[in-house]
Amino acid sequence: MKKVYFLLCFIFLFHVNLFADGQGTTIFQTLQLPLTAYDASVANTFVSGISSPAVVPFLQNSVILSHAIYLVDTSYTILGGNYNINEKSGINFSFLYFNYGSMDRYLDDGSGGYIRQGSFEANDKLVSISYARKFNNNITCGLSLKYMSQTIDDVSYSGYALHLSGLYFINDNIFVTTGLNNLGTKVKNYNLPANFYLGLSWYLTQQLLIMGQLDNYYNDSISELKLALEYEPVKIFLCRFGYVVPIKKEVADENEFITNLTLGVGLKFSIVDVDYAWLPKGDLGSIHMFSLTYKFN
Repeated sequence: MKKVYFLLCFIFLFHVNLFADGQGTTIFQTLQLPLTAYDASVANTFVSGISSPAVVPFLQNSVILSHAIYLVDTSYTILGGNYNINEKSGINFSFLYFNYGSMDRYLDDGSGGYIRQGSFEANDKLVSISYARKFNNNITCGLSLKYMSQTIDDVSYSGYALHLSGLYFINDNIFVTTGLNNLGTKVKNYNLPANFYLGLSWYLTQQLLIMGQLDNYYNDSISELKLALEYEPVKIFLCRFGYVVPIKKEVADENEFITNLTLGVGLKFSIVDVDYAWLPKGDLGSIHMFSLTYKFN
């Protein structure tokens, strides 16, 4: 146990120092979006759902459909699924489509002004394929390969990223999560929003799970602590709460208390889960996210 703790601390400190001089400008921000309403409601911690490849072997065979009503008349949809190869390994896939909507096109009229000439569409696409394996009863590791693209009118560009993650079970009620997410080369001379994370989840009771995760977005020069809990007051119904505590950031936010809050509820049945998340964003409005998970053998 002491060896594992020392190793995790060393990895975290190594990456904080190695990447502390990030430029603060990154591309493909859709890589940071929560993929399910569950993830969104618990501050986008990597403990469940289709967000962390190391979790894949513990998920039931399932198909997931999520939709988020985002900010400024934008939205995104995710289709995902999980399949257990055997008792020790599994695969996972997800496809995200972010719709920026229709925008007016303006051209220079030659006299210092602009004239409207039709409209154009813009969107982001993200495809992820994951594989994970249990090495023993305590340790699980996973890998995700991501392909992302962005199209704005007739201009498009794309790139690739990796997500490496691991799970370590201290006992039946406590487990550690760690990983390197969105690792990849520059796209159009911009870095990806890569981050290193280290988290701890603890089932205080069968009805109450508390979570804490430390994230270091080294290319953005941002560090934050994500805190969350899930409580099941009655069978099948779950309440969720999350909060992001800034440790290091570049831009101040006067509405920080509200914008860092995440809330959600869930209904769990034998073959179907229904989840909802609400993320208030101050003057920009709110984000509403819904997920439907169909489970099968």
